[in-house]
Amino acid sequence: MSRMERKARESRRKRRIVFGTLLILAGASLALFPFFTNVYSKHVLRAAEVEPADIWEENVSPAITFYEEALERFQRENLREAPAAPRELVEGLEGVLEIPALDLQVKVIYGVELEDLSKAPGFYPQSQYPGQGNVSIAAHRTTYGAWFRHLDRLEEGDELILHYDGQIFRFWLDEVFPIHNRDWSVIEPTARPALTLTTCHPPGWATQRLVARAYLVKEVGLSQQP
Repeated sequence: MSRMERKARESRRKRRIVFGTLLILAGASLALFPFFTNVYSKHVLRAAEVEPADIWEENVSPAITFYEEALERFQRENLREAPAAPRELVEGLEGVLEIPALDLQVKVIYGVELEDLSKAPGFYPQSQYPGQGNVSIAAHRTTYGAWFRHLDRLEEGDELILHYDGQIFRFWLDEVFPIHNRDWSVIEPTARPALTLTTCHPPGWATQRLVARAYLVKEVGLSQQP
């Protein structure tokens, strides 16, 4: 082996020794890191004379509780500012509906089941209180009194009067229109106080519903129901 080859081999051996030593030192550092970190943390805590929990509470992110605080604030503000919920119809309390254009004056009971409507027109239980939202009434068109037989004869501006709970509510007709027999959107709450009448359509059939929609124009107290 030549002199140059021996020097090259010796150089490679030294590099392997140095590299191995560095790997050993790196491994030892990683293994001892938690130990030294723990020692240092205890030293800092002793110097500050505080408990570890205090350090955590001071440095915890407010974002952890922000959602709950924001939700609580939102609920509190809305509870304070929201208007009172509309009153509901009183189950069992009757009313009286007058439609001068049809020469109609009839008692209105609570409920729209078959048994209810065989006795009289009925308030939908989903109705809002008269004068506050959409109060809806259903009645037969060809049977059981046929109270809404001539609902299609009503014209825009006709007056509809509802006596209920010691009040007189006067409405003006806006329109009469047919809907699908499973379209119940017309009895949902309305932004304006409304009166909604529904019946079968065409007469003698139930494939559609005929709807008369009127809006409140006046409310008077102390109704004397006929």
